Amino acid sequence: MAHLASVADNSATALKSPRMRFIEQAFDIDSLLAKPLFAHLATCGQAGPCETPLWFLWEDEALWMIAGSSSGFVKRLRNDARAAIGIVDFDLERGFLRHLGFRGSATIEPMDGERRTRLVRRYLGSEDQWSPWFRQAIVDRQDVLIRFIPETAVARDQSYFRYGDSTNTLPALERSEFLQGWHARFPGTTSATFWYGNIAGDGRSSYALLVDDVASLPRLETVVDLACGDGYLLAMLAERLPAAAIVGIDITPEELELASNRHLPQNVRLSGGRAEALPLPDAGADAVVCHMALMLFDNAQSVVDELARVIRPGGVFAAVLGPAPGSSELVTQYGALLHEAEHAESLPPLRVGDPATNTEQSLLTLFSGDAWSELLVDDVILSFEGSDEQIKATLLGMYNVARLSDRGRAELARRLSSIIFERRQTGLSTECALGLRHLVVRRTRN
Repeated sequence: MAHLASVADNSATALKSPRMRFIEQAFDIDSLLAKPLFAHLATCGQAGPCETPLWFLWEDEALWMIAGSSSGFVKRLRNDARAAIGIVDFDLERGFLRHLGFRGSATIEPMDGERRTRLVRRYLGSEDQWSPWFRQAIVDRQDVLIRFIPETAVARDQSYFRYGDSTNTLPALERSEFLQGWHARFPGTTSATFWYGNIAGDGRSSYALLVDDVASLPRLETVVDLACGDGYLLAMLAERLPAAAIVGIDITPEELELASNRHLPQNVRLSGGRAEALPLPDAGADAVVCHMALMLFDNAQSVVDELARVIRPGGVFAAVLGPAPGSSELVTQYGALLHEAEHAESLPPLRVGDPATNTEQSLLTLFSGDAWSELLVDDVILSFEGSDEQIKATLLGMYNVARLSDRGRAELARRLSSIIFERRQTGLSTECALGLRHLVVRRTRN
């Protein structure tokens, strides 16, 4: 287990080149580089500067791009390795504008077929979704890799936030950037929301369910908590599995800071990292658990492929995720109130996660490759039994609420109190219950 010390430490570190110097940094560049955007590559030639738009992969502290060895920009880079790259993330409707500029040098490397596949997957999804024509005419003809090493970087945010205000920028964000922003502002909220929920007819918490999923494995040297948050599940795993190395991975430094303050046992290590590029060696985990996060990743297939890389043959992945049928009437009624509140402030729909996790059938498709076997998916109902104030805090802790103005949140809280009171006065149920899914799948044995 000595290898774990080199891949998991107690701080969240961004994937930045050790040589790179920031001239300006207004946002976390990893969140932008994780998106399937175009990189505009500027090169120098005899006729002057030239610009080429390319797909890219941020990996191993470099930007990687695929190319044909006879391409003009490849020839220019062979003669002059100096280059600049610009990447822009822009949404007029949201008033969102961030751009990232690099200066550095590039080398031409032999083609690595696996890296090329990972790059294309970022844009086109799993290989079975690629257009046969595009693969044959474009992808397969790219026979070299460009490896660009950033030396200086400018990360500039010029968003004007059509929604929200200067103190609440969450309405202008979406996908992983929204989630990072939310968890940075409200670290620890997930465990504070879910710790007292129990599975109907079972009595276990959703966290205990995952601990039991992996505790029975005959071999448990390394267990990973993916999107570990503030470490609530890590503490449970460490108590149940004192002889195993427990690794918590999360992308949000504020969550990891809370986890580090838990004074977790010595067998627990924390690491910053993205689910699509886990800081773990191949086949380095016996089991991976994931509580209420699988449905939130931008590209679920990329995460599943990465899990297949890091889980050893015979190992297990277990997750609790939503949504699923079975939520109570109170939760359904509250959802309608929340939608009305968003509409009243002209907020666009919140876009997070990947629809590929939304149904049991789509989950079966995600794990249908040869890397996986023995997939079990079942619906569970998580019931929250607490005081009215505790129930209200749980419901008001949902992601969408944070996008509302102060006045909007206060009005939503008032209306929620009213419906709880009215339901109780009229004899209707005030049960707070969420329909969730429980997934367990085994990594195929060799």
